[in-house]
Amino acid sequence: TAMATAQIPDRIRIGTAQEALFAHPLGPQLKKPEVWERLAPLLSASCSASWRGYMADWELREDKLYLVALHVDPCNREPRAVPLDTLLPGSTGPVHASWFSGRLVIPRGKEIEYVHMGYESRFERYLLIEVRDGAVVTQTETDSLPADR
Repeated sequence: TAMATAQIPDRIRIGTAQEALFAHPLGPQLKKPEVWERLAPLLSASCSASWRGYMADWELREDKLYLVALHVDPCNREPRAVPLDTLLPGSTGPVHASWFSGRLVIPRGKEIEYVHMGYESRFERYLLIEVRDGAVVTQTETDSLPADR
């Protein structure tokens, strides 16, 4: 999806490091009308750096992807936390993202070219993690992004 402004990414914790995440693992859940209807009223006018209006915190633990926290208004100094059970009833702690299959893109190193659109800025390296049903399948570190990212 092309966007006209560099976007505030989700965040992911891998071990002790918290890093930017150039992917939207929450997307498949938000395509469900009943889930979207619970989040939509919490979203306010978004800034151009957050067309989604939210930012999620993720964690990789024991080769599984977990949703840890959700925040709305990420352009504000203090984004508002949304309890996970608002979005996913009955969920209070880290939620295994069993709904997600796809590629996680984690930029690493220095930004070598800023591009004022989406996640198009270039970095020295990337960690690419393939996930199937919320479980890590492969991890690869590379100095360029594949065309099908």
